[in-house]
Amino acid sequence: MKILMIENHKGWGGGQEHLYDLTCELSARGIIIDFVCAHGSPSAERMLDVARKVFTLKRNGLNGIKSTLYLSTILKKEKYDIVNVNRGHDIIQVYIAYLLAFKGKRRGKLISSYHIPPSKKQPRSEERRVGKECRSRW
Repeated sequence: MKILMIENHKGWGGGQEHLYDLTCELSARGIIIDFVCAHGSPSAERMLDVARKVFTLKRNGLNGIKSTLYLSTILKKEKYDIVNVNRGHDIIQVYIAYLLAFKGKRRGKLISSYHIPPSKKQPRSEERRVGKECRSRW
């Protein structure tokens, strides 16, 4: 199984830490994980530890259009079983790239998940999970 994780946040926080741990665990189970992140973000370097491939996108101005076309090329070439979008800001760009890649034909699953629901602010938890076998060194 091949999964593409998409998370274009420019920083590193709980959501990125969760994706790091998830990628680590799924990779250990033999699932191929690739990652798309913002160009120059901490994720671009850190996800290299656990993902098979890391693609970076620039999203501002004309780069937004170029990165949509680039993402479409990646989707078409790699033929992922699951494309997991992890931020609401990214879903439209990914959906357009998905349509361009497969021209309306169904190919794999396109899903969207959130670390925090976009409509509600959640209290920040300072607790950290302990005793996990696979943890980020960051």
